[in-house]
Amino acid sequence: MKKITIRRMKKITILKRRFWVWIPIVITHNPTIAAELQISEITRIWRHAADVNTIAFSPDSRLLASGSGDKTVKLWQVYSGQLQYRLRGHKKSVISVAFSPDGHWLASGSKDKTVKLWQVKSGRLQRTLRHHSEVWAVTFSPDGRWLVSGCRDNTTKLWAVDTGRLLRTLPGHKSTGLAVSFSPNQHWLASGSWDNSIKLWRADSGKLLYNLNWHKSAVISVAFSPNGHWLASGSKDKTVRLWEVDSEQFVHTLEGHRDMVISVAFSPNGYWLASGSRDKTVKLWEVKSGQLRYTLPAHKQAVEAVAFSPNGQWLASGSDDNSVKLWAFKSDAPSQTPSQTVSRSLKTSQSFKTQSLSISVQPKTQSLSTSVQPKLLDYRQEQQAYQTQQKHLNKIQKSLSEAQGQVQIAQLNLLTKQKDWESKKQQLEAAQKLELQDYRFSATVQRKAYHRSPNFSLDVQTKVWTPDKS
Repeated sequence: MKKITIRRMKKITILKRRFWVWIPIVITHNPTIAAELQISEITRIWRHAADVNTIAFSPDSRLLASGSGDKTVKLWQVYSGQLQYRLRGHKKSVISVAFSPDGHWLASGSKDKTVKLWQVKSGRLQRTLRHHSEVWAVTFSPDGRWLVSGCRDNTTKLWAVDTGRLLRTLPGHKSTGLAVSFSPNQHWLASGSWDNSIKLWRADSGKLLYNLNWHKSAVISVAFSPNGHWLASGSKDKTVRLWEVDSEQFVHTLEGHRDMVISVAFSPNGYWLASGSRDKTVKLWEVKSGQLRYTLPAHKQAVEAVAFSPNGQWLASGSDDNSVKLWAFKSDAPSQTPSQTVSRSLKTSQSFKTQSLSISVQPKTQSLSTSVQPKLLDYRQEQQAYQTQQKHLNKIQKSLSEAQGQVQIAQLNLLTKQKDWESKKQQLEAAQKLELQDYRFSATVQRKAYHRSPNFSLDVQTKVWTPDKS
């Protein structure tokens, strides 16, 4: 092991004048590992009014959400560093946040016994899912249809995102559910609890498949690798343990933290595992070998959360020192193949053709170069974001065309009413003119008749002369 010193900028105040100074940070490095890993100085530091309990990146890596003991959720713009939204609504500390796979929704779980669903684009509260106890963990299913919450009442709950309806309650833990995670293929749901156990459920049926009791104390965090091959867990016993899903075997115990491990997260290529601990450090491990590669003295208090950005460029950490720190992360490690997850899910199948298909796909997946895979991932993310924006634009254009049609109908109705009014006005003017002509005619005739014969009078209606009775 050797120590590497990197620098970051910090603002200090001396005699009411502000100065930027370089602050050295010592990183412990293990040079015996082949893959190259570069972590540069801290690029962003964001703050809350209380401890930061949870963080999560959006699927496009443009936003980072942080939940805090100050009862708020903050959405930060990763590239500009600006605060986009401050989401208020919870009455107690926010313990967990998670983005939906399409990036439209943000879920936040709190000690106020609720899970709130927010619209990411507008920052508006869409729905509140009420629980009977404190909510300690939330996550979305890979297809975005389900939301899972881990509760203090020893249960794990499955909700429908579109309706907010409770679909299933998974009992089984003997204490608070502290962590939940979906496998990438959505076959498995893992839950970690204060009862020292990890339970693996069949996601679609809710059937309990495995009960893993390899930790000596509470399991505070669980996470599947991006290819679904590994399941990592962080515990109060100061260790991180790795379970190989395909072989159903416990593989590694990662020891090095001096206090409980609160958060674990895999890198997008599945090669690295980050762990945050109450010992104020973030450690980076090589998954395959289980060796410690880097130790970051990231914070002044316990590290409550760690997360990698989906594009693999950033590593974020949240802490009880009220801060969120963003590190520039770069690795040339190869991506892990996702085909093993497929072959594991097909073990119960009796079809030889299906199994041979999963085997034949593996060499092609492994033959992808390390430079092509990240580009392909970025391209897919950009394509998904473009399709989402296109759908939103189509909705706006449709609503605009409907509004224009309504305006045209209103204009036609107005023109019709105006024509009717002008027609009635013309009829009234013609009637008045005719009445005036009749009046003038009768007056003229009476005047002439009087001069001719004073003893006769003219009836204007019948135009007939009648003698006066007098």
